[in-house]
Amino acid sequence: METITSIINQTLTTMETKRPKQGDAAKRILTDKQKAAQKKREWLRNLSNQLSVEREIAKMMEIDVPTVNELLIDYYKQKNGVTELHTYDDWKKQGYQVKAGEKAFLIWGSKVQIKPDENIETQTQNQDEQTQKELKSYFPLCYLFDITQVFHVENCK
Repeated sequence: METITSIINQTLTTMETKRPKQGDAAKRILTDKQKAAQKKREWLRNLSNQLSVEREIAKMMEIDVPTVNELLIDYYKQKNGVTELHTYDDWKKQGYQVKAGEKAFLIWGSKVQIKPDENIETQTQNQDEQTQKELKSYFPLCYLFDITQVFHVENCK
């Protein structure tokens, strides 16, 4: 009897050590909001790549080379007829509110740098110092709204 009990306990212990921790699984599962943001980033990346042909043409013609965001805004103006684009916060500062349900026009935000996790640095001390101190960076999404998507709000004080 004792041998069966010890075998069961060993099996359970082995199963516990092989089972992924709940925190690990939670990190791997993307929320719906994160998936939507990834789709938006992919869409904007594809559109930016298509518009970058215009940048190459401008370089070859030796004229002012527009930024990717300038090309995106021109694209929105031609396709959607937008005239005045601002962020949500900018509209709010000007006394406007974005109408419910309005969809933003996407451009790239200012570059953001992320410092490496200090815990990771201590775990990987054997790696090259330069690699450890490198900063990761990315361009976040920037959400813009046209004047047709907002309404003026009177101060209610």
